[in-house]
Amino acid sequence: SRSRQTYGILISILSIFAEFDHDAIVAKLTAGRKQRASEGYWKGGGNPPYGYYYSKELNNLAVVPEQAITVKKVFEMYNTTEYSPRLIAEALGLSSDVLVYNILKNRTYLGEITFQGEQYQGLHQRIIDDDVFYRAQDILQSRSVTRSASNYLLSSLVYCGDCGSKMRYMKWGKGKRTKLKLLCYSKYDDGHRNKTNVDCRNEIYDAKVVEEFVVDALMKFSIKYSEVFVSANN
Repeated sequence: SRSRQTYGILISILSIFAEFDHDAIVAKLTAGRKQRASEGYWKGGGNPPYGYYYSKELNNLAVVPEQAITVKKVFEMYNTTEYSPRLIAEALGLSSDVLVYNILKNRTYLGEITFQGEQYQGLHQRIIDDDVFYRAQDILQSRSVTRSASNYLLSSLVYCGDCGSKMRYMKWGKGKRTKLKLLCYSKYDDGHRNKTNVDCRNEIYDAKVVEEFVVDALMKFSIKYSEVFVSANN
């Protein structure tokens, strides 16, 4: 009985020391990563951003030339306001729209190192200019506000009558001239996903006109159904 109690106390003490040792290791690693970041070096931990790789020779980030070209195309396409992250991912053969979002928001491409919310001037080569980067941030901000307040009636419900691909909403134009359109995915797909027919002949439609037509058709159907229901029960 005493030996069991002694054993239990010993295990508790060893657990406390192990936890303390773990916390000390984590603190040292964090301090080391922060020191590297403040000196302009890649902080380590996790994979480098798309467009870079970790060079042991430089002890820092180095540019992957072909990926850097893609990064520039991502910003170029997004800043036209004509392409969503999903369309950009499809056009450039990237894995997902999430990767496109991550690229657009990553300050590493400005030549900076981010650690625990703090920005440090990096020693690695930048890929994107300030004006291009901040233009993308403005568009991201405006679209996030619009997206949270929007409620598209036919989102994910409409399919192209010509080729069978999904139809999607897209903002068309700039400023006060911006209109909401419905178009087939095949219009901008490059063959990676969602394309059913490269020669799709479907047109680009005014989303407001289509929605009003659908609402009107539903109202007429509901009125007719109500009349039939009332007649059947009289």
